[in-house]
Amino acid sequence: MRCWLLLFSFLLSCTSDEVAKNAAQSLKDSSQTQDYTDTDDSLIKFDAPAFNDYAVKDTYDGTMAKVKLYPCTYARRYRTAIRETYQAEKVNFAGHYCFVYWGCGSPCKMAAIVDATTGMVYEAPYSAMGYDFRQNSFVLIVNPTKDGFYPYHPPYGKPEVWIWKEKSKKFVQIK
Repeated sequence: MRCWLLLFSFLLSCTSDEVAKNAAQSLKDSSQTQDYTDTDDSLIKFDAPAFNDYAVKDTYDGTMAKVKLYPCTYARRYRTAIRETYQAEKVNFAGHYCFVYWGCGSPCKMAAIVDATTGMVYEAPYSAMGYDFRQNSFVLIVNPTKDGFYPYHPPYGKPEVWIWKEKSKKFVQIK
């Protein structure tokens, strides 16, 4: 209690300019303070592969299978978002898959793909700035750019290229 009284009386005796100066000096002396004034605002070119480089031979246009939530625990956890988006969409990725995504907080996005022929659900990479994909390609671009460039220090995430591997039923990131 006595410590608080001493601190309070010290603050009352100082002028507001002195308090601000002492606070600024304290922050300057702190080892945890970082200087963000020298950030690099340059842009980096994003060279994504052409969607045609990973083209699908044919696309499925038959009846879409019912979503199967088992054995995928990811599918069971997000069943409502997956089912609702799957019912609203058609085959839109890699020939016979429906790529579905939903928001999980600003700016987070989660995704899955549903095989339209079997109904099986597979997990897809997370994103901050959305996705770019094609019905006739195995390429998935996470956090796509609008003009082919992204900032040296992107605010949410760098663009990434993922390829869907049909045999293993998994996405593989291209570095």
